[in-house]
Amino acid sequence: MYTMTTPRSFLDEFFRDVDRCAVATPTFQPAADVVEVEGGWRVRLELPGVAKESVKVEMKENVLSVTGEKPDPYAKNESFRQSEVGYGKFTRTFRLSQTIDRDKIEAKFENGVLEIALVPRPEVGSRAIEIR
Repeated sequence: MYTMTTPRSFLDEFFRDVDRCAVATPTFQPAADVVEVEGGWRVRLELPGVAKESVKVEMKENVLSVTGEKPDPYAKNESFRQSEVGYGKFTRTFRLSQTIDRDKIEAKFENGVLEIALVPRPEVGSRAIEIR
């Protein structure tokens, strides 16, 4: 809370708080949505400022991992007054069901959004087993 004794003291207090906030540079953690759609699911990650070439999508066991890096265009300039935009390496992981068909996972990157399509494996039908 700011106390308004004089305009000068108000500004001094305000910028002291801004300087305190600017000390820690935020890291980049992309926002993600997992949406159920007809025929499967879609995982969407917002990756503004990230090049397609710096993103890697990998499936290992039942874990889908998205890794990459958002470069800091101002890395050489250390005179920030305030820093709210995150930069750096990131990893997002999603534990998937055994029912996902690994061979049909597809990913596309367009306008700063990565979309990963997941489809279920074909269900193995049940059959009656005759008892002899």
